[in-house]
Amino acid sequence: MAIENGLRIGIIAHRFECPGGIQTIFLELIEGLNDAGVVPDVVWDEPQDWSTLGNPDVRTTFGGGKLGISSKTLRWLPPRLAGRLRPWSVRHARLRLGQYDFVYCFEPGVKMPKGVPNLCWIAGPRYLRLPGDRVDQRRFWKPGEIKMTVNHLVQPLVRPDKYSSYVTHSEYIAEMIQERLGFKPPVIWPPARSRTLPAVEADRAGFLFLSRFEEFKRADTVLNLAKAFPEQPFTLAGAAIGEDREYLDRLRRRIVAEGLKNATIVENPSETQVAGLLTSHAVFVFPVHREHFGIVTVEAVQAGLLPLVHDSGGQREIVPNKSLRFTSDEDLIERARCALRMSPGERSGLIKDLQRHTERGTPRRFREIMLQRIRDVPALKDRLGRPAGGD
Repeated sequence: MAIENGLRIGIIAHRFECPGGIQTIFLELIEGLNDAGVVPDVVWDEPQDWSTLGNPDVRTTFGGGKLGISSKTLRWLPPRLAGRLRPWSVRHARLRLGQYDFVYCFEPGVKMPKGVPNLCWIAGPRYLRLPGDRVDQRRFWKPGEIKMTVNHLVQPLVRPDKYSSYVTHSEYIAEMIQERLGFKPPVIWPPARSRTLPAVEADRAGFLFLSRFEEFKRADTVLNLAKAFPEQPFTLAGAAIGEDREYLDRLRRRIVAEGLKNATIVENPSETQVAGLLTSHAVFVFPVHREHFGIVTVEAVQAGLLPLVHDSGGQREIVPNKSLRFTSDEDLIERARCALRMSPGERSGLIKDLQRHTERGTPRRFREIMLQRIRDVPALKDRLGRPAGGD
């Protein structure tokens, strides 16, 4: 364990497989701690594979431990069985947390020892409401809808731990946790990823989808939009792992079959590529229904893109302007048409208003809030330096 300023900080996080929202939170926290002179332990039964996160310039040490069933074994098991066993495995983890002055936890099923100050990020459970909220009643007897209903009924809930201090990332999720689990955690907006953006292209144009290529993210909706506006360029960018490959292949086949020459797929873009996409496009499209939050929308807004998002979930908190939220594919086409008709001044005014609103999700603010939790512990408040990190 590395101790630069006398503080022993642990961060509980499983090994990540690709970039994403919770990974951004994880990295921004580490960078904030590093700025304050702290090199934290990343605690799990196996170390992080930093290459999957772009080899970020962060300083950590590995605080090893054991799970009830090792991560290696869970990966070897059939996915459905592993999914059922994983909550039990995490609940029975032995991670030697009593050695830390403060613990940040991104695995809410882990039990916290008495007397260890902590902050535990809870983003679910995934199926908090049934059925009208996630299950499409018009296709109720389709295999996918049946599977979702069954998962809701049998998936183990995160049981509140009496020694854990929980927070979550949107009012939408906080209210559902209160409805299902009986308590409402405080909300901390997650941060947009710190990255250096190139100069904005003077002729930025086109529509951008940036997310993981999984069916839940509804990238196919963007192809519907590309078909409606053949004169506009569309870029679909994101990570694809495991079962996502099948969905990504379907998107590629559809582009060819429908002759969508204005649609381009960028698979697993690098940080440099992402920065370029954010500054070369004009409109960001996020068609996910009931997204828990959606950090990528904050990133797009802060980079100067006009967002068009689905009128549900945490996206309502990020984009309060109803004219930029849609309820159906047909509605999205109309919103896009209105966006293309806007004058430069009108579009700029909307974006500036949204940028002020989403200051709550900047890296600087996030780091300040997360590190303040350590300073609020009476025994620790004088032992943590002020971070130097910015946006």
